[in-house]
Amino acid sequence: MNTKIALGKFDRDFQVWAFAVSHGTLLIRSPSSPGAKAKPARQTNLDLLFVGVKYMAVPRFLEGIEIVVPSNAETVVLENLIGKLSRTDKVFILASQGKRYSVVAAGVNAFENDFKMFEPLSTLERKLWDNEP
Repeated sequence: MNTKIALGKFDRDFQVWAFAVSHGTLLIRSPSSPGAKAKPARQTNLDLLFVGVKYMAVPRFLEGIEIVVPSNAETVVLENLIGKLSRTDKVFILASQGKRYSVVAAGVNAFENDFKMFEPLSTLERKLWDNEP
């Protein structure tokens, strides 16, 4: 099972799962889990796959994520850090627990899937972008 889903607000716990230098690919994952205490069981992974990553300032763990539009001030700060953004650069703000984190990349997609927890990123990229089962 592999389903592309709309970007927005996700009420799950996420982790920076993998980064591949060769394609600038960043995987932020909310893994499937049996559930514990106040956390519900999750039968599927929820993956945010960024491609063409130029810059990221994201903590390892995030409780809930909402992908929001950057403010003008955030864009200015990023340009001061990494230089003028190109036509293909997009700024993604990950809002979590009242804080805002940034990723500059060519694109991002969200997928719900039942892939193996530690499947190599290169295999995941192919499966996610090609929408293979």
